[in-house]
Amino acid sequence: MPRRSRKPRKPRVIKVKVAVVKRPDVRILAKVLQGYISSSETDRLAALVNAVLWYDEALLWVMADRTHLPSLQPDEFRKAIDVADKCRKRALGTTFPAEKDTALRMALERYQIVCEKIPGLPLMAPIFEAYQKQEQDLAAQQAALETRFAEGLNLIKSSLGLPLQIGFCEQCKIWLAKGSLNGCGEHSVRFEESVIRDLKVEDDRQRPRKACPDVGLSVYNISSAKELVQSIRSEGCLPVIFRELNILTRHAAYETLDQGASWFLNRDKLNALREQALLNLVEWVKSDAAPNRLVRRKGLQIATPLEQQTQGTISSTAPTKTASPSAKRIAVQKGFTLKHGTVRETIYNLLTSAGATGVPLTEIEKVVGKPNLIQVRNLANRARACNAFDIVVNNGVAILTSLGGA
Repeated sequence: MPRRSRKPRKPRVIKVKVAVVKRPDVRILAKVLQGYISSSETDRLAALVNAVLWYDEALLWVMADRTHLPSLQPDEFRKAIDVADKCRKRALGTTFPAEKDTALRMALERYQIVCEKIPGLPLMAPIFEAYQKQEQDLAAQQAALETRFAEGLNLIKSSLGLPLQIGFCEQCKIWLAKGSLNGCGEHSVRFEESVIRDLKVEDDRQRPRKACPDVGLSVYNISSAKELVQSIRSEGCLPVIFRELNILTRHAAYETLDQGASWFLNRDKLNALREQALLNLVEWVKSDAAPNRLVRRKGLQIATPLEQQTQGTISSTAPTKTASPSAKRIAVQKGFTLKHGTVRETIYNLLTSAGATGVPLTEIEKVVGKPNLIQVRNLANRARACNAFDIVVNNGVAILTSLGGA
């Protein structure tokens, strides 16, 4: 039986899927560049960094097709890319914000030349011109913020001794506080300052706190700075300093990788920084720069400067018992109440009993035993706010009148 011949198989054709690179969205870049017009120095740098990262994806689209390449010679194209890379490395290698700003803008200029075929590509030059027109107003806003919260931030900075200095023992391979190097006195020790060197307030509505180790700053926004100052006034400076110590030492313990491309937390350095901050705090408490009262008790009433001046003129017959927080309120008029047993109720009773003749301020002082005019004004302000009545003082005599009366 004749053998059947097999038909030769057709070779299998493997289809290779070509990766399609999507064209970058220029609307994202336009929104990022608009963030450069800001009074915040860190926000401007963040806008430039995000713009540079956008161009990393844009370069993939440019090189995916020859029709996307710019009208440059090959050597000019490579030179523009090399200059942009050098500018980026320069920005990563410095901690001066102005130098970072200049280097990143130069990198963006080179990337704009390379990616000129992208339709609707937003340029950096108009954004920078718009910022320069508003630069004085933005700088004035930033200066006003720094002046407003300078007292609280300077207190934290001086008490912790920023920037913190620690040492690294080359033999023991450990980080130590500068004030506790007794065991490594004969070893080779390399001293280093923390990456956080200063504190700053910026108008950032999204993040209350942020660490910027690349420029050496720990940044507060307005709400967090306001909370810091209010906490110092209500609790005292010492509890607030201890809270800030944990946050700032953590920000200061960051180390850079890949020439500033990324950051990580060095926990050995964190322990040394905390120890050094505590040592600096102890020395600050011993110095004359520290306030006399470091902690305030809850519910402690702080006397105003005028009350402190008139404290010596208070009558010895003044009542020493004050109303408790749970004292009952008495409705003297519709929408206006007074606590029973308080100074305001005593003054109100004196004025209502006197009628149109009024009560001399000296008589009020004998009965109340406190600065009379201050108490009368406080009562009048509160009554006017509730549309209850008014108090008029003529020739040292206080008269209770209706609103609008003389």
